[in-house]
Amino acid sequence: MLRKLSFLGNRRTKVSAPARTKIDALAQRVNAAAGKLSALSNQQLKAAGASKREQLAGGDALTPQSALEALPPIVEAVRRTFGFALHPVQIYAAMMTASGQIIEMHTGEGKTVVTGAAALIRSLHGQGTHVATTNAYLAARDFEELQPTFDLLGIEAQRLPEEMKSPTESRAAYNADITYGPGYQFGFDFLFDQITLRQHNPSWLGRSVLHELNGFDINQQLVQCRALDACIVDEADSVLVDEATTPLILSFDTGEEISDRPYRLAMEVARTMEQDTHFKLDGVKRAVEITEAGKAFLRQQRQRSALKRLTLQRPWESYVKSALQGDHFLIRNEHYVLQNGEVNIVDQFTGRIFDDRSWQAGLHQAIEMKEGVTVTTPRVSKARVTRQRFMGFYHSLCGLSGTALGASRDFKEFYSVNVAPVPTHRPCLRQVLTSRFFIDRESRTAAIVAATRRRHSTGQPVLIGTNTIGDSMALAEGFAAAGVSALVLNGMQDREEAEIVAEAGKTGAITIATNMAGRGTDIKPDDQAKALGGLHVIGAAPNQSARIDRQLVGRAARQGQPGSAQFFICADDELLTNYAPQVARKIISACQRGRGEQAKAGESHLDFAKDIAAVQLLRDNAQFRSRKEMVMHDRWMDSIRDSVFSESAQR
Repeated sequence: MLRKLSFLGNRRTKVSAPARTKIDALAQRVNAAAGKLSALSNQQLKAAGASKREQLAGGDALTPQSALEALPPIVEAVRRTFGFALHPVQIYAAMMTASGQIIEMHTGEGKTVVTGAAALIRSLHGQGTHVATTNAYLAARDFEELQPTFDLLGIEAQRLPEEMKSPTESRAAYNADITYGPGYQFGFDFLFDQITLRQHNPSWLGRSVLHELNGFDINQQLVQCRALDACIVDEADSVLVDEATTPLILSFDTGEEISDRPYRLAMEVARTMEQDTHFKLDGVKRAVEITEAGKAFLRQQRQRSALKRLTLQRPWESYVKSALQGDHFLIRNEHYVLQNGEVNIVDQFTGRIFDDRSWQAGLHQAIEMKEGVTVTTPRVSKARVTRQRFMGFYHSLCGLSGTALGASRDFKEFYSVNVAPVPTHRPCLRQVLTSRFFIDRESRTAAIVAATRRRHSTGQPVLIGTNTIGDSMALAEGFAAAGVSALVLNGMQDREEAEIVAEAGKTGAITIATNMAGRGTDIKPDDQAKALGGLHVIGAAPNQSARIDRQLVGRAARQGQPGSAQFFICADDELLTNYAPQVARKIISACQRGRGEQAKAGESHLDFAKDIAAVQLLRDNAQFRSRKEMVMHDRWMDSIRDSVFSESAQR
């Protein structure tokens, strides 16, 4: 039985793509104008681009119509440098992106070249443009692919250095017409500039006079040396929604040596405390609340001689709270990994490992103590900004994603940007099979191994997506026990990641990957694999958001190719145990009441797809409210700062 999974879409969204006849008509106009440029030499084409830039720069606000006018030389430049012509939906997507929309464009439809074309449209209109990717590798890859096109049209483009050794290096990149870089780097450079401005505040008595006498220009000290004009965000829902729950924080190592004694004693005390008596756990928010009895217990413990002599940087309760949170909510190979004796954070949305980030308020040190590794010095926060606030500084914000419609409410509420769907170039042939439900992880693993072996016996490639590194390791062990070789991708470096994922479409390949397989990399099945049904994707557990499930499923059946997908869900998946234990109980009951082979395998005979969709919708709503509260708090803090600054200036 084949049907589309109900929990892989967003049923609240009623936006439909424009008719293909309209898109084809727009593309025909552009291609006709581009065709007239085909006889020009490269030098003449560059001159035509410069002429178009002179004609368009400084005009009215960039609209779809004015974006369309800039496209002919860009289309011709793409044809010469890439060796193919942009197809109609790519022309439409570039036009809509450049005019200030966030577009939903399916996986494999050519978002990289569309992004470059949109950036060129804005450049021809005289606007500096930042292209924000999800990581440094993708910024470098996309920039290198588009650089010949930029050069052909005489547009200066650069990418941010991966490590800013001096502000001068980054300043040169920001001076270019188009600047590629990871989204977080644009934010951190903004914070770096805010610290510089704070240090040279001209409102301080006599500071502006001294600056003028010494010929000092603060603008020459800034990294982002030109206005924040336009930003095109790749994987926009991941960057602007999923990652927007965590603010960007620029912090520095103080270099001071610290004692690990407070963290060790806090962990010892935390493990003597009784849940529900001394503390309560909120599994949904992953928060710890110390009860009144717990506070009294901590005051009593603080009087112990070993604790009494401690010099603390924060209240004693906060040390214990961090220890409890680290012990109960943060799990190795899910939220963090140990590498070379260090605790490195795992991105919950992609599975990538960050070796340059740390938790705040002593939580990172609590985890280091928990794992028995060297406790590092807490970093001191110097500046912070939410992604919503930072992106609001751009005059124009736009972007692309394969799953943007599911986040349309966030885009409208926080960024005042609409979502425009783009149809596929060719009809989608993806087949999504009915989900299967199991009583526990062991039953689910056995079923995934068996289903993969059946497809592998024909040579059909299989990609298995997991939510955590631990899940990928458990599945790999299951395959090894069955004598099946599977390639595991769960936190390697970006370049190696892209190479591994690209191999996942080859005949006979079995790849187990965390959610990173759904972002920024392309899987191209070989001809034999296509004949065998194309790439088959297995989702080993539902994600907290249906959008992320759609990202994984979108790896199969790209550009009109064959492909299929299916989810395997069990009662002890985190989505159910944390947010819908009643649904978990229903699945267990159905598995226990079953008959025949299904019951022996711990599988349910009932379908709970609608229940999963409802839970994911509730979770999305809760996350939306959380982001809204964070933005409201940020605005409140802004009003306080403005009030204090105003009073200070009046004095």
